[in-house]
Amino acid sequence: MRCYLAVPENDGYGADTLIALNRGNHDFRGNAVKRLGEVMMPRLASERKLRDIALDRNFAIRMGEIALIGLDTGEDKPDNHPANGGMSQFTAYRKAQALWLKDQFERREIADAPYIVAFTHIPILEVWPGANPGTLLEDYAAWQKECAELWGPILTEHGVQLVLSGHLHCYKYHPAAEGRSWATIIGGGPGRNFQTLVEGKVDDGSLLVRVHNTDEGVVVAEHRFPPRSVS
Repeated sequence: MRCYLAVPENDGYGADTLIALNRGNHDFRGNAVKRLGEVMMPRLASERKLRDIALDRNFAIRMGEIALIGLDTGEDKPDNHPANGGMSQFTAYRKAQALWLKDQFERREIADAPYIVAFTHIPILEVWPGANPGTLLEDYAAWQKECAELWGPILTEHGVQLVLSGHLHCYKYHPAAEGRSWATIIGGGPGRNFQTLVEGKVDDGSLLVRVHNTDEGVVVAEHRFPPRSVS
């Protein structure tokens, strides 16, 4: 998915509208990786437990009736892939995020939210059996099975309604199913599909999510999600 920034002439980006960075696999490659903090400041160390000190890009924030949770799927190849040169430790990174994720639901502002939307760059669900689950040395991940196994049950336990992802450059929608509370929307992009903008708001007692084809200026899908049962 592409992020569109409308920068005011005399103001910085993010001055009036929240901008939260959800890293993708390409954000771990190349020399520019070291300078990411100059573009988008990471969360302060004082905001995190010592256990979570490496998780400087995860976020869990409340905006009105909606809680937003950002999870980092990391690279689209397993740690033992030759392209990583033996330097990757994304399995440990994903496990650390599972511990962090559990803690977020102990925060009242997250636990009490009627609607919760999680964000991952690489999808954590794919229904096609032949899709690369991120554990193979051939090609790249179409979805991230390891993240699905670590995070998916936690999201379902707390009734999260939606996971928004990108990566595939192709719009897809997978509804919630038995044993899984959350649906998945995957954004489109260059090369395979239309540019996608996903808009969400609380409307008439439910979370209304519209998927826009920004190339043609049309809405291609609308999805509604009922509020969670909050005890």
